[in-house]
Amino acid sequence: MGNIPNIIRTYRLKMNLSQRELAHTLGKSKNVISNWENGVNKPDADMIEKLCAILNIPVGNIFGEHEELNNKQIQSDLTERDLYALSLFKKLPDDEQLKFIGRLEVMTER
Repeated sequence: MGNIPNIIRTYRLKMNLSQRELAHTLGKSKNVISNWENGVNKPDADMIEKLCAILNIPVGNIFGEHEELNNKQIQSDLTERDLYALSLFKKLPDDEQLKFIGRLEVMTER
């Protein structure tokens, strides 16, 4: 599945969309988006086109094309505080990262 889950999550967050908001826009449930972002399932071709239109990214980017350029662009948008928080986050085991993301989503949907 490659990096599709991370790309969906990264661009969703960059657009300041919760999983619930993205799901609503696509006519899907929040669980569908969560499953995509966790690599449980992947969107079909039609859904990838819709996702890219909503997230404002070229279709090729979702398959990792131009990934180096995308990473540089994303990194340039990060503050020192963002980078520090990310470095701490990356030290967490995968299951704790997922729990943390879930808590953040609940906190930001209030």
